[in-house]
Formats: sequence, structure tokens, C-alpha cells
Amino acid sequence: MVSTLKKTVYRAVRYHPWTERVQNSLRRETHVYFDEIALAVSILPGDIVIDAGANVGDVTSRCARTGATVHAFEPNPVCYKILQKRFADLPHVHTYNAGVMDRPCSLMLSTPKPHGRYDSVETTVAATFVAPLASETGVLETKVNCIDLAEFIRGLPAPVKLLKMDIEGAEIAVLNHLIDTGIIDRVDLAVVETHERLSEDLSRGTEELRGRLNQMGLEKKIRLDWI
Repeated sequence: MVSTLKKTVYRAVRYHPWTERVQNSLRRETHVYFDEIALAVSILPGDIVIDAGANVGDVTSRCARTGATVHAFEPNPVCYKILQKRFADLPHVHTYNAGVMDRPCSLMLSTPKPHGRYDSVETTVAATFVAPLASETGVLETKVNCIDLAEFIRGLPAPVKLLKMDIEGAEIAVLNHLIDTGIIDRVDLAVVETHERLSEDLSRGTEELRGRLNQMGLEKKIRLDWI
């Protein structure tokens, strides 16, 4: 009961739009840090950042404090409700209830069923379009819309300074599409979490992508070592 109360209070405060307004006023940043790989990305006001797989917006929040224009994509309706409300008062943050893929489409998003009402946000981190999903509590499926990320980037007024991607296995198709279309040239840096542990197909696809990046000299532009 105490743990549930703590979660409720924390979320009410941390995800409140006023909190983000205060953060942007008092905690301005010049870099976005990925401590897991000792990486600091310099971001200036007006730069363009894409957060693909934003969940409830923790990375979005760090990016927003730089003054960058942030485009945050989250297909899961549970997370998106929080994401949209959290950044409603920040005009430089744009939120989208959509997934990113290599084509415009509608897909089924599979998410483990929560153990209880207050676990619904935690379970969303395992939501996926492409990997087989097993859960002791069962699986929820939600039909969601996806955009063609390459076309979205093509339509932006300037290159993307940072593309953060955590899309539970769909990163293989999306990154290959960005390379195939040449749109990767409009991205300065991509920091990507890979999910080869989820299936043999993803493991094979990830290794093939690593080989392609090394062959093309793109391994420093597309970081696949973020955990």
C-alpha cells in the first residue's frame, strides 16, 4: 500500500506539466547525457531532436531542457496520455501518439498485461511490434498507427542533431530504411538501444546491421551500444 502511494505521489508530481515548466526554467542544459555509454551530446536551442519510443518522456525531458525542438513519438496509449500532458506547456516539444517504422502502416502493439493498476506504466517498456512476446500475466494487443520515419525527417526544416531510438526490435527495419533512402545523411547522431536478446531473427538482423555500419563507416554516427 505504501509503495503504491509513493508511486502515485511521485507520478503526480514528476509528470505534471508545471514540473516540466520549472525544469525548463531552472535546470537548463547544454548537453544530453547517456551515462551508460559515457556519451555527452551537445545540443543548442533550436536544434532538432527526435525521441523515438519516448515512453513517458524521461529522455524527452532531458532533451527539452536544452531548448531544442523535440519530436517525441510514443505508440502506447497508456504512456502517450502521460507524455502529452507532461509536455503540454512546452511549445518546443511536439508529441505524437504513433510508432516509427520503415513505412506508414497500422500494426498491433503487444504489451504484457499489468499485475495491477499501478503497474501499467512499468509493463509498457516491453511493448513491441516485431518480437514474440510472452508474459505470465498475458498479453494486451493494441492497434496503433506508425509513420515512415525517413519521410518525417525528410520534411523537417533542418537536419536532426540527435535521434534517440528505443523501439523494441523495430530499429533494424527503421535504420536500414534510413540508410537505404539516404535520409541518414540528415541525422548527425543516432543513439539506439538494440533488442537482439528478444529473438533469433533480431539477433541475426542486429549483427547484419552492425556489419553494414562498419562497412559503410557509420558506426560512430549510429551508436548501437546504448543499453
